[in-house]
Amino acid sequence: MNYNKERYPENIVGLLIYADEVAKNILIEINSPSCKKVGELYNVINGKITRDKKKFDELGYSPNESKEFKGLYIFGEEIGSRIIPVYVGISRTIYRRLRQHAWGKKHNECTLAI
Repeated sequence: MNYNKERYPENIVGLLIYADEVAKNILIEINSPSCKKVGELYNVINGKITRDKKKFDELGYSPNESKEFKGLYIFGEEIGSRIIPVYVGISRTIYRRLRQHAWGKKHNECTLAI
């Protein structure tokens, strides 16, 4: 049982195999030429940073009723000729959180300046 007294999955080995497959697919996707950098998803005009709605839409990420998108995101670092995942985040406000990571003004926002 875990800390919350919940049972572990019956087929934990199968779950670990699946997690390994997902991790391998992430490595493939993050190294794909079509994988976008944060700076490619936003426009900076006269110091104002706005998301490029067309680029997000092309990737299949459309805003919900609160004009946001929730989900998981992964940042990588280029080492040699490969991109290696170095940061995984989850947020209810992806558009805002990505902007904060890249252009945030406070020390607790701007973790990955571009």
